[in-house]
Amino acid sequence: MYGKGGEGQIHLFPSPTIPSPGQPDKPFEPAVRWEAGRASP
Repeated sequence: MYGKGGEGQIHLFPSPTIPSPGQPDKPFEPAVRWEAGRASP
């Protein structure tokens, strides 16, 4: 969690409903990349 509410929610909802236009077969990839970007200092 990053303490900003909405930003932390992505960790709570790792589901295929995550917006992934063009990559319906990889719904988690955009989330993982998004996560990595936030986790990096």
